[in-house]
Amino acid sequence: MTTFAVWILEEMRKKALEKDKKTVERLLEAERVRVLTVTNGAFLPTLLALQRLAAIEIGDRRNEISGFRQSVVERVCDLVQNEQPRAAYFRVQDLGVSTGARVMKPGLYIAQRSRTDEFTTEFVEGSGIEPGVWSLIDSSDQAIRQDEVNLPGKAYHAYISAPVRAGGIAFGMLTVNVPEAGGLSLEDQNFVLVLARLLAVAESISLSAQQRGVLARV
Repeated sequence: MTTFAVWILEEMRKKALEKDKKTVERLLEAERVRVLTVTNGAFLPTLLALQRLAAIEIGDRRNEISGFRQSVVERVCDLVQNEQPRAAYFRVQDLGVSTGARVMKPGLYIAQRSRTDEFTTEFVEGSGIEPGVWSLIDSSDQAIRQDEVNLPGKAYHAYISAPVRAGGIAFGMLTVNVPEAGGLSLEDQNFVLVLARLLAVAESISLSAQQRGVLARV
């Protein structure tokens, strides 16, 4: 009788484990489908725009690249899981200049949701203000995420920045910030990084081979 009872309990335990396993598998599959759906929906419009850009003559790409830059910045605001994002593409000014300090500012490429504050920082190489941005765009392959930012006069308390670089050319930085600390996730960080890399491809294919060679040497 004891042996039979032990066998019954063991069978019940096995069935419970199998049920738990199937539940976990269903949850994992549901998460996988969710991620694929979000990713495809998020990046497909940008990929299609990049495909169209690559298909036209290089001279026309230079005219169209401005619209692509803005669309990427707007896509950042669409993707991050926050209701008050503010995004910008800080592009290096005068890329072909080999002397003097580089300068980055957002210029025209800004997007926001439910925000009234503005981007006011101008990054000047060697000025001592945020020196890390230059190593970010020159040598980093990853985006950075800061969750607790307290800067005088700034309305944001979390941000993500990703390098826009291709073929040895540092074009600039794609960035987004939000008002609350901890308001950006690892998933947001990955989204911004992918968009920054797509933007870098667009920048690169809008240059002639000669221009790319000159800028890479600079």
